[in-house]
Amino acid sequence: QQLGSARSEEARIRTAVQDADLPFSEVTTETDALVQAMESIAIRAQRVYDYLASHDPRPVQARLSQLQSAGQGDGELSKALQEQLAAYEKLSDQLQRFYDEMEHITASLATVGAQVVSMSAAGQGESGQRELAGQVRDLRDQVNALSDGMREAYAAQPDTP
Repeated sequence: QQLGSARSEEARIRTAVQDADLPFSEVTTETDALVQAMESIAIRAQRVYDYLASHDPRPVQARLSQLQSAGQGDGELSKALQEQLAAYEKLSDQLQRFYDEMEHITASLATVGAQVVSMSAAGQGESGQRELAGQVRDLRDQVNALSDGMREAYAAQPDTP
């Protein structure tokens, strides 16, 4: 859903650039690269989502509670179950950060689109394009950092029974 919203904003930016009487090729190039980077992390986020959707933590929590009630809360099994729950929670937190960041980036893309229209109406030229392209480049750097975090979080998760 977030990726679809970003693609819609990309299309709006492209339309605004086409309608402008000024060349904004650097802005569209950076926007294309940003959305492409977002597509890459959306694939990773989907993997995390799928993993979490197929691993219900409630039975793990129930078994851990059972062990703790029986006075076996310090055993190896109990520790493994606690680690498993912590891994699920870490993945859930990472996925939520992904959603939040994607929403932020999509809102920022909407702002870039509005700025293209505003600059076109005001007749601003090359310097404004460079500034906007720099803003989009900064967003792409954020996406790349998020992508790295998602890759690390997903790779670090054991599939503990």
